[in-house]
Amino acid sequence: MIKQILLLFIVLLITLNSFSQIGTDTLSANQIPETILYKGNFIKAIKWKDKLGENYLIISETDVIKSRIAKELIKTTEIDYISKKGDTLYNDIRTELKDKEIWGVNYVIQNDSIIKLWEIYDFIKECYGSLKLDFVEPPIVTDIDNNGIFQTWLIYKMNCSSDVSPSKMKILMHIGNEKYAIRGTTQVSLNNKIDIEEYKMKFDSNFKKTSKSIIDFANDLWSKHVVENY
Repeated sequence: MIKQILLLFIVLLITLNSFSQIGTDTLSANQIPETILYKGNFIKAIKWKDKLGENYLIISETDVIKSRIAKELIKTTEIDYISKKGDTLYNDIRTELKDKEIWGVNYVIQNDSIIKLWEIYDFIKECYGSLKLDFVEPPIVTDIDNNGIFQTWLIYKMNCSSDVSPSKMKILMHIGNEKYAIRGTTQVSLNNKIDIEEYKMKFDSNFKKTSKSIIDFANDLWSKHVVENY
């Protein structure tokens, strides 16, 4: 059984890698043209050419910072505060509220003009537990349909919890400026034992219109990251 699982995992990695090797270049922050702007702290940038032109994809984030409301509540003598979740937060908790934001942006250069093809943004605000909002791997670029207009893939997880619980996971795929999304939850593994609770996963209506090969790739990508080990 263990050998079969390892074999399936190796096949999955080979499948994912075979789709993604299409000649992207990794850039440092100082290699990005000054006219291409991004928000937050630089994480990763890649560059490639397809039928649309010369593409730049950048992912970035903020640090985990104290929420604005927490800074304000430190100065007050209020007994409690109702959080965005509807919970009552008392003085020892409310001043620990935290925020984080992430971005992804794709620019394309066409005939010496720089066009913002798409931008994604997500955040967690007023978290009073353990905050997680991270891309789980660098951007992936594929040409699964072999039509010369590449697909871009971003995968990230987000969680704000005081205990061990599933995270939200999102896969956002773009073809040109069209966005396709998969949203759901992860599956928790404690001491190498997977929680029997099934994870949730839902393709948006736009994604369901894509080709079977793209959907198969998306399913493999989801399977690669769905289990979280604690």
